[in-house]
Amino acid sequence: MQRKNITITGATTIPRRDAQIPMYSPKIVVRLGVLVENTSNVPFIHIASTLFKIYDSNGKELDLYPLDESLDAFVKQGVEEHGPVYFAASGQDPYTVTLETAKEKVSWIMTNEEVGIHIVE
Repeated sequence: MQRKNITITGATTIPRRDAQIPMYSPKIVVRLGVLVENTSNVPFIHIASTLFKIYDSNGKELDLYPLDESLDAFVKQGVEEHGPVYFAASGQDPYTVTLETAKEKVSWIMTNEEVGIHIVE
């Protein structure tokens, strides 16, 4: 069994990087900090931002925002790795952040405030 502890360590909005991705420029980009600890008896486990799916309150799946430093690591037994997951937020909270593999599924619920979005009406 591949046991791991996964923690969302924080969230914040980041400036869009239009120059990096000229054809894709969402209004709000959120960076989630993710801490993964391999507590299993296997030499390593793989974790990547592509294993995450994020949905807004309307059930719409939100796009992952592709940045080179996005989480993608092989975590050695007994070791922790920290990395970011970026997504294009809609402003329609709460968000359901789900990590799903072939054997497991875990979700977190996060509000606009928790991810650093402040809507002014």
